[in-house]
Amino acid sequence: MKLFETLRQAPLFVVFFCLGVILAVIYDSFYLFRYKRKPVLTAISDVIFSMVFFVLTVYFIQTFNSGALKIFMFFACF
Repeated sequence: MKLFETLRQAPLFVVFFCLGVILAVIYDSFYLFRYKRKPVLTAISDVIFSMVFFVLTVYFIQTFNSGALKIFMFFACF
């Protein structure tokens, strides 16, 4: 059983790396929205991005790894 679990880590790393790329694109789009804006709008966009980050990360963890957390997922995402 351990062998199959080990072989599954590389594709999971790639999936979460792609999630990190998606989140970076979303963050850059939020940056364009908040560039030279009021501090209140910046704070609101940061909260919205945090919620999007949380929802997408939890969704990917549930979908691709049945809810099990692995530390390499977060390294790949960041």
